[in-house]
Amino acid sequence: SPPITIQPPPPPPSSSSTSSLSQQPLQGSGSAGTREEGAGANGSPPESLSSHPTDQGSLQDVGTSPLHSFKRPLSAINLNVDMLMGPPLATPQSTTAQEVLWTKGRLKQNIMLRINDFIHEELSDIHKNICDQAKDHLSDNERVLTLGYSFVVECFLKHAAKKGRVFEVIIAEHSPQCRGHCLAQNLTQAGIKVTVIPDASIFAMMSRVNKVLVGVHAVLANGGVVARSGTHMMAVAAKAYRLPLVVLAGLYKLSPIFPVNPLQFSDMASPAAILDYERVCGANPRNTSGSDPEVFHVLNPQCDYVPPNMIHTYITNNGVHGPSYIYRLLAEMYNPEDYEL
Repeated sequence: SPPITIQPPPPPPSSSSTSSLSQQPLQGSGSAGTREEGAGANGSPPESLSSHPTDQGSLQDVGTSPLHSFKRPLSAINLNVDMLMGPPLATPQSTTAQEVLWTKGRLKQNIMLRINDFIHEELSDIHKNICDQAKDHLSDNERVLTLGYSFVVECFLKHAAKKGRVFEVIIAEHSPQCRGHCLAQNLTQAGIKVTVIPDASIFAMMSRVNKVLVGVHAVLANGGVVARSGTHMMAVAAKAYRLPLVVLAGLYKLSPIFPVNPLQFSDMASPAAILDYERVCGANPRNTSGSDPEVFHVLNPQCDYVPPNMIHTYITNNGVHGPSYIYRLLAEMYNPEDYEL
């Protein structure tokens, strides 16, 4: 409808004419021309325009308060989500536009912020939560056997010593890297009595210890672990002497993988740490035909698989659990859709 032009007010009308004007509806109140011409002296719209339902909706949409955003129609919200996600990958031009949108959009910033918060809250205090339980699992005058170097094992033993526990640690050096020497040096500086032994003497020393303490690389879905090479030999010796094998591991090491083939975890490293290549070539015999047969092999495995029936206890940042409880932790930490990545 065409806009209505409001004339200057005439002399005061009679009561009958005033009632007829008040009952007459105002047309075209949503147009810009009516708002400008019908504005008062201070620039505000007249009372009849501000109380109109259509104008109230338009004024609420313009507002920047968070409460106003909830009053937007659902179609507008869906449109904003589609704009944020970007169009489907149909052409190289749409791909480029979507990459720019994901890089500079607010969605990616929110996702990265949540991930950083999770890492800071969950991973920063894992070792502290594990070490706080050291006093409950180590007693005075105990002998603890461990293999190689593990940061969580070092923190666990140092924390128990700070709490007043007096014990002795027997460390297998873990040849050929001999990282156990580093752990022995760090524990000695903390005032802990340490004895270093070769890996071949683990079974011979098992009768003199009270507990076996190890760190692992991963905790598998069936309750077994993947640890450094030599751990399985230590677990067999501990089971033969009926000694508890205690595993220190944070829940971030929990894996949904099942050990279908235990040999799949036997990663091989360079054999140069065990035997030099020149010595191998010099010791390799030759047959009658003059060829160089493959009769000399040097293997340097890095990992061992330990089944759950050889493990006594898991000490995690979420408390103490048995191997049979790992499936419950797996259900809490993983969605079944994420088992196969």
